[in-house]
Amino acid sequence: MNTKAICPNCGAEGTAGRFCEYCGTKIPMPKPKRKKKSDSDSDEEKRIFEFQTSEEDAVQKMLYQLTEKENLPKDFFQNCKVDDVKPYYIPVYYYQCSFEAPWSCVKLVTREYEVYNRSTGRNEKKKTTERYPMNGVAMDSFTYITCAGRKEDLPKELYEFINTEMITKGASYYDNSKVRELTNKESAILVENGGFSHDVLWKRNCEGLLAARVGKTVRSQLPDRYEDLSYSYSYNNPCWDMILPFWVVYYSYQGKKFVFVTDGLVNTTRLYSPVDEKQASESESIKKDLAQKSSKSGWSIFYFILFSLATLITSIFLTESDISFWCLLLSIIFMILTLINGSKTKKRLREKKKAQAVQTKYLNEAWLQRKKQLSSTLTHNSFGITEAKAKELLNSIKREVERKDMSVDSNANCLWVKLITYIVLIIWGITLVVGVRTYTKHILQERQAEIERMEKAEMERKAIEAQKYEKEELLKRISRSAITDLQKLALPDSIKEIRRITDWDSISYKFTPSGYLTKIEAYRLNYNEFHIYNFNQGKLVSSKDKEDYNDNVEYKTYEEEKALSIFDDDNNKNTLYAREGIYRNEVGSIYYDERGRIIGGSHSFISSSGDADFVYDNKGRATDGNYFVLPLSVYTPYPLFIPSDLDEITVTRQNDKIVLYSTEDKYHKRMKTLYTFIYWNKQAIEQEQQRISIQNEMMTVDDSVAVASPADSLATD
Repeated sequence: MNTKAICPNCGAEGTAGRFCEYCGTKIPMPKPKRKKKSDSDSDEEKRIFEFQTSEEDAVQKMLYQLTEKENLPKDFFQNCKVDDVKPYYIPVYYYQCSFEAPWSCVKLVTREYEVYNRSTGRNEKKKTTERYPMNGVAMDSFTYITCAGRKEDLPKELYEFINTEMITKGASYYDNSKVRELTNKESAILVENGGFSHDVLWKRNCEGLLAARVGKTVRSQLPDRYEDLSYSYSYNNPCWDMILPFWVVYYSYQGKKFVFVTDGLVNTTRLYSPVDEKQASESESIKKDLAQKSSKSGWSIFYFILFSLATLITSIFLTESDISFWCLLLSIIFMILTLINGSKTKKRLREKKKAQAVQTKYLNEAWLQRKKQLSSTLTHNSFGITEAKAKELLNSIKREVERKDMSVDSNANCLWVKLITYIVLIIWGITLVVGVRTYTKHILQERQAEIERMEKAEMERKAIEAQKYEKEELLKRISRSAITDLQKLALPDSIKEIRRITDWDSISYKFTPSGYLTKIEAYRLNYNEFHIYNFNQGKLVSSKDKEDYNDNVEYKTYEEEKALSIFDDDNNKNTLYAREGIYRNEVGSIYYDERGRIIGGSHSFISSSGDADFVYDNKGRATDGNYFVLPLSVYTPYPLFIPSDLDEITVTRQNDKIVLYSTEDKYHKRMKTLYTFIYWNKQAIEQEQQRISIQNEMMTVDDSVAVASPADSLATD
């Protein structure tokens, strides 16, 4: 059913509970409304339900229910007295209600789909929620009964009984009721109408029940997942005035008053009875003990099944060839836990069964005691019922006692626990044996493979060690190049050229970006000498010399290599050799400290003693012990520029590449010395470092491959 309604936003007509076709606003459901009564629903119409039972039937029913009542005092029937039995005719409103509830919602459906992930190269599953609008109409019909008499005119127990126990049981009474007038006898027990209208009592007692019923009926039609639910309902509740019969039995026990309420059919009852507190405490204690043992047995069963499954799962992995120690350990632990919990489960099941037996025995004995007590009491106390009704009750009790099974079984059947335990144990044992055999075979294979890998690794190690040894030997041969020529002179590696000009001579030293000497150009005015020396890998590879001595001697070019050996005679000494042809002449020696700096030298042409020793001060300057200027004393083809001990140093910078030192000699005041330092730019140094790094990476231990020194590329600059 689609209920038309007006959109609150744009005023267009649409369907209640759905979205407006024009503006998209959801149209609210109309408020619940009651349909108008038809003409057939006359307020003057009254229906009467006659008593179907007698006073004795009510008492009989009460006595029987008392025998079924737990925790009844043991001497109840001996001390029970029926004080009064009163009939009542109660006016009630009988509502025959039906409703229609249009509803709408959005159904939610989750769907899975795959999306390709470029980063992982795989399809990934994702979820999306699709929404579908739904609507429907929920319908139902039912009956309600509510008391129309005033609460003050009725026993409290009877009023509550009608509005609770009887409220939904009106159909059977309506079908068997008659439209007639009350007799004088019936009028005498009639309770007057309280003057409340149908609508008032409906809203007070029934409207909440209707709303709950509508909501339940609507939700029974909804999908599993939904949102945005809305519904409204309209209902029709024609009402009739009815008069229903009731019995109220008043009885007492040890001076205390109690009530038994039932309708005229003795179908629906409410019993108020005394309680033996001692029995109630015992019964509660027995129930708690049973509940506790049931909980323990339940947890034992849970853990037993859990560890059984865990044992079976780990047993599957035992058959794998690469089982780990931890897998085997877990399997053993789970099997032990299965056995332990199996034993606990059987024990606690037996305890639970015994507790159930105790409770059953207690309840049976109490029940039998109440039945026998009533039977014994009826022989001398009829409780106001006829002999025939008493005999009928006695016979009924006798049949029940005969049919009652009083036997109690306290033995728990734990066969299923034993069966599961044996099955798990057998499967675990089989898989363990298979797993151990497979693992043993796998270990042997692994061991053989490991031996083969070790043999191969040993061969590779020996090959690597051989290569390493050859490489180390090669590196030893070129290790001297690790200390640059500039470092030996306590000068920075960034120097490109050093020029030294005095009144007597002019010498130029040229270096690579790595700090290695490539060329020496020397001119000595006093001797009219001119020399050019080219170096590569620490060796003098070529030279040109002019020695005039004022005799006009032409330049001499030495075709033969003048080689300068750089190999150590010991850790801190290099012996210099000049070779022409087959002759090898010792030129001199240079001495180093632990840091690789030059600290002394010797040469055949050194004046005086032929030896020169010098030290470095805290400024990095070097002199001999007698403050004799070393560059004037030591004259070899090897780079021997050493800053002298000077009184005065002035510095001038030009474009950050040339630094000029203007100095005055301490002992030769008449001589001016000009030192010019030309530096490599940063880019050239970085390129050289990169070249050396690549060259070292490509270095091979093969002796047939030439190994270059850092000075190779610029040897001829």
